[in-house]
Amino acid sequence: MEMNDFKEKWKKELDSNFQFSQEEKSQILKNVMTGQKQNNKIHNRNWAYPFVLGGFAIIGAFLLLVTIYNHRSYSDMTTVADSVQLTNVAFSPTLFWFLIIYGLTGFAITALIFTILNTTRWRNLKKYAQIKFLPWFIFTYILISVPTYLIVDILQILFLKLWVVLIITALNCIYLLWCIRHRKQAACPHCGNRFTSKKIFSMSWNSYRTKCEYCNERIYHSTAAKKSNSAMITVPLLTFFTLSFFQIPFPFIMLSFLVISFLFNLYITKFTISYSKEDEPLW
Repeated sequence: MEMNDFKEKWKKELDSNFQFSQEEKSQILKNVMTGQKQNNKIHNRNWAYPFVLGGFAIIGAFLLLVTIYNHRSYSDMTTVADSVQLTNVAFSPTLFWFLIIYGLTGFAITALIFTILNTTRWRNLKKYAQIKFLPWFIFTYILISVPTYLIVDILQILFLKLWVVLIITALNCIYLLWCIRHRKQAACPHCGNRFTSKKIFSMSWNSYRTKCEYCNERIYHSTAAKKSNSAMITVPLLTFFTLSFFQIPFPFIMLSFLVISFLFNLYITKFTISYSKEDEPLW
């Protein structure tokens, strides 16, 4: 059937069965021919499928990777009594662990300082941080060099691995705070009122579309927010994957994963989530 014939048949069908104006008929015909759909008339799903399914996918991938590449780490938990202390080995391993822990600690302190000084929401704390926190951080970092070396020389390797995981966890938390240093809490795209932290947390686990509590207009989770969250969580997942290559026990990695998950859901999402007036593509 020719395109013109199809178009004429549709015009006759509309003229004979429906009472529309000429503009409405032209718009309907245009939508049929081009396949356009109105964003505000689709998505009948009322459950939080982007977040729930995305969360399960991330957790599942994380557990799978750690299980595959960290299957030997369970032996560390059952052989604590037989663990070799660093005092019984040469000087090189002690120095190696000292440099790793001391370097990571220094990097974590430096990253925390820069995060505090560059966060827009904490501008009122910037002067306080520059005057009081910065000298104390530098003094503490220099002061802990000797006890750090002594602790590395005394503790067992298993506890040193836990120390490394805790530092990596702190670095991941600082990274997430750095990513949101210039962001503000989510606001309604219609009335501009900002949602409270409690409301944002409840809305993030509710349906994909919801209503503003102030103007009662329908709002949708924006595509930019979903992309931002996906990109942001990639770095912590890569660190978990890397730790598995160093024979880090699985419970330690799981502890780090839970800490970062709580921080992300209870605090980070307040600034990463955003809403739009119209329904947008999922990705």
